Amino acid sequence: MEIRPPTRSYVTGIGYASLTDIVLLLLIFFLLSSSFVLRPGLQIRLPSGETTEQTTPAPITVTLTTGGEIYVDQVRLGAFAEIGPELRRRLQAGAEATVVLEADREIALRHAVHVLDQARQEGIERLVIATEAPDAG
Repeated sequence: MEIRPPTRSYVTGIGYASLTDIVLLLLIFFLLSSSFVLRPGLQIRLPSGETTEQTTPAPITVTLTTGGEIYVDQVRLGAFAEIGPELRRRLQAGAEATVVLEADREIALRHAVHVLDQARQEGIERLVIATEAPDAG
């Protein structure tokens, strides 16, 4: 008489619960680690309303061009010496104490450092240098 060892059949399957957990964790990770920058591009005239809600102020944007032009929130300034007083005026008007520096890649670094120094002298601690993401192509 032949004795055979008992054959065990293992049911292998994909654990969908753990797979779902991993996918959701990855989704949450990518959502939290992504940065979303909204920049106004269209000039529109909004209608007025009876009930309006005050929103948080936008950061102050300082733009430096290769032609030596200086803009603070799209208002042209004549010289670098005007940046400090303009930032002070905007802070007193209730602007957010954050400066976003949009500088052309061809400008001299000393100009960008000068703008950041002016912002620090006015008491602005949050300074951001705007960049573009590289093309994915």
